[in-house]
Amino acid sequence: MKKKTKIIVGTISAVLVIAVLVAVGCYAYLIHAWNGNHRFADYLINEGPWSSEDTWVSDDGNSYLVARMVPEKSSRIANVTACFKSGEDWQSYEVHLTGHLAAFHKVENGIVVQSSQGRMKFDGTTFTVYELDETLFGSSEYRYTIKNSDQ
Repeated sequence: MKKKTKIIVGTISAVLVIAVLVAVGCYAYLIHAWNGNHRFADYLINEGPWSSEDTWVSDDGNSYLVARMVPEKSSRIANVTACFKSGEDWQSYEVHLTGHLAAFHKVENGIVVQSSQGRMKFDGTTFTVYELDETLFGSSEYRYTIKNSDQ
């Protein structure tokens, strides 16, 4: 083989090896992230606002999370509604869990008329939603602690 041919074959081989390694690395990262999101979602379903009928109150009292089990559903997951104070009025949103994101849907007559989302964290006692649309919710972050509905 000529020297020039060896260089071309070597370069192509190196590029292919790097491409395969990048693809495998991306795949491994995506699997890891997917598993992490599902573990966090399971943790919230078992320990957080989606676990039982409770009321979670924000530190400033301007927002509540109300969790209610739906008897006709066979699911063990509570329906969660977020209520935010807007001036003198309160606005309510259905809250849906999607990995590390909380999706907020304002529903009127069975139709979603407004949506937004925020990131979540939970340490076992305090549930925090952050990176919220401040113009929509009045604050970019709410920290909630549980206040059982039987208290």
